[in-house]
Amino acid sequence: MSTGGAGLGLAPRSSYGERETVLRSGDRLVLYTDGGTEAMNEGREEFGEQRLEALAKGFAGGDAAGLVQRVVAAVDVFCGAAPQHDDITLIAALRR
Repeated sequence: MSTGGAGLGLAPRSSYGERETVLRSGDRLVLYTDGGTEAMNEGREEFGEQRLEALAKGFAGGDAAGLVQRVVAAVDVFCGAAPQHDDITLIAALRR
């Protein structure tokens, strides 16, 4: 599930979608900014939302901090020596 809108604080009169959901045992909630998904490797290919989603879905046996560390490490390996121009902001929650 996804809702969208301008970045918080970028436009004074922005409106945002709102959704409600129930997290069940084993569900993951990942909130992120575009710094990780738009990070590019030396071939100028973006890390992308699909890679992030696959990492989150495939993560097992750890806590939310471990998921964040795994994603940040995967982005770092993916990018190699390519310079980055944005920060990576990521929040994760896992329902036990």
